[in-house]
Amino acid sequence: MKTFAFPLLFLLLLVSACDSEPEKQPQQKPPAVALNDSATKISARGDSLSYAYADMLYDEAVSLDSNYYIAYWNKLACETELHFYAKALATARELIRLRPGNPDHRITAGMLAQHTGDTALAEKYYDEGIALFRSITDTSPVTSRKYYSMMTMYGLSLIVAYHTSEGDSVLAKVIANRQDTLSRNLARKFYGKSRDELIAAMEGKQ
Repeated sequence: MKTFAFPLLFLLLLVSACDSEPEKQPQQKPPAVALNDSATKISARGDSLSYAYADMLYDEAVSLDSNYYIAYWNKLACETELHFYAKALATARELIRLRPGNPDHRITAGMLAQHTGDTALAEKYYDEGIALFRSITDTSPVTSRKYYSMMTMYGLSLIVAYHTSEGDSVLAKVIANRQDTLSRNLARKFYGKSRDELIAAMEGKQ
């Protein structure tokens, strides 16, 4: 599923019971989780009808659990695929409510607001997202495991928010690092790109 929101990493932990322990009955999933899981399988088909049906199931899931973060994230992905930008913006607001300190969600909300034609709202979200990125990167030690990945997202977000020169300056610092190869390669891929080129890549048009 393509989306211009920055991707999350999901970790699946498989726990096996010891042979000496009594057999455990599988625990029934909460209804919201079951709906989310069904929607995710349906959306994996990758066609518009499947995205639309999955989005309906995500709506049901979050109506049952209004704090279900992953369901909102998946719902946002479907809605951007369907170009339901106004609805996706409402979903992004829920992600901001649940993770107010995450700058990615505000940058995404800015992009969605821009798609709806609300440039003033887009600028507001961009400014808020950049301010959060600055606060995080200014207080994070360079030795932090996530420092350069955060710096990469910061640089890309600056370009999205029309601060191209500053964004390239941040990406240049990532390219110069010798600690995080993945972030260095990603920064190198987008360094010097125009905002339009970056947006096209993030939306899967390149």
